[in-house]
Amino acid sequence: MKHLDLDIMEDTNDTVPPNPLPILVQSPHLETLNAYCLDLSWPEFCQCDCSSLKKLEIGMLSEATVGQFIGRMPLLEECEFTSTSGFTADAEPASGAVYPSSLRRLIIWLEHSCPAEAWKTLYTPHLTSLSLYVADAASEGTLKEISSSLQRSRAVLRELEISSCYVNEAIDFIYDHPSITHLTIDKEAEDLEEDYEAYLEGLVTHLTIEQETEFIILGPHLQTLTINIHGTFDPVYSQVFAQDIVEMVKSRAVGASLPPGVTALQTFTFKIYPE
Repeated sequence: MKHLDLDIMEDTNDTVPPNPLPILVQSPHLETLNAYCLDLSWPEFCQCDCSSLKKLEIGMLSEATVGQFIGRMPLLEECEFTSTSGFTADAEPASGAVYPSSLRRLIIWLEHSCPAEAWKTLYTPHLTSLSLYVADAASEGTLKEISSSLQRSRAVLRELEISSCYVNEAIDFIYDHPSITHLTIDKEAEDLEEDYEAYLEGLVTHLTIEQETEFIILGPHLQTLTINIHGTFDPVYSQVFAQDIVEMVKSRAVGASLPPGVTALQTFTFKIYPE
């Protein structure tokens, strides 16, 4: 068996059935596991054979750090954590063999209950694509620790999608990884209204390249930029926002007087999704 897709409906009874994954995931040839509706503790995970797994979508992994789980899947290339609340910062060292990570794409639904220290053991030197969906109350230190783990891994990040985080968090993350060529920012319109000036000055203004500046350029190698706004906001904000976006795109366009080593923006996409 190479592919396993599990979708188990919730039981209305109070009894909790045994987790089927330790029994089902025993094939050394399994390459794809989709179990977004299931949780897996560290002891249960250690019973599974994930030696050939290349793609994983899982509900919640618990009782160990992120790096411990990833380290036991040496061939894993793509992973999605639909919940991060079970990761721990003080787990015991992993039992059994730990392998270098082959992970290239990582999708994280980050929750506030996930400790920042859970990411310190993550080692992903081959990671090129990262999607971060941040809960409203997620710790700012958690995003910083994820970024630091990529830097320690010397990962050359190419694609970044970041959603619902604070402006300074997005800016810091992009600054940390100048190799990014494809950037997607998702933002709620109500957040723009509540902190609109900071959002403009923070993200769009930082992305605008000034002709004479000594500041480090944010995203010097950006080729594609996508900004998605969810909801509706005041027309006054819309007009100012549009003007600033135009200036930013002009400063990065082909034919603009770009500083040495800076890549021209090839594609810009701006979408508004009304509620």
